[in-house]
Amino acid sequence: MPGPNEFAEYVRWLGQQAFGGLLYGWPITVALALAIAVAGVWQLRRCRSFLRLLVLIVPLTFPLLFLIWGTIMRVPAGSSPPSWPQTVLLLLFIAQLGIGVASVFFTAGARWFAAFIVAFSLWCGYWCALLGVMSVGGVWL
Repeated sequence: MPGPNEFAEYVRWLGQQAFGGLLYGWPITVALALAIAVAGVWQLRRCRSFLRLLVLIVPLTFPLLFLIWGTIMRVPAGSSPPSWPQTVLLLLFIAQLGIGVASVFFTAGARWFAAFIVAFSLWCGYWCALLGVMSVGGVWL
């Protein structure tokens, strides 16, 4: 098991690689950022309960969970890892999707804003899960 400093450095490194993926797919990233800004200005003015928007924090935590899992279960490149850590990442991604949809329904009055936040978290989650799968599988693209 890596030490605390090495653990944090590896999570940070995986995060940098995932950020590179967001930049690689910059048209989608920019479109989602603009949609969040427009929906935020349009819907947050008339939103009655800002406490309901706190539920949007939950889907945003999943990309970090993907990176942490990829760090905990990483294997050296070229070794033969078990397949269950990759299955855990798949289940986490499905859970992110389900919780994201539920949080959109929970945020009455700002559903478009919530939908774009969840879509952005899924976009970030895609890149973080991809890096997590490469880390736990020992196969790097």
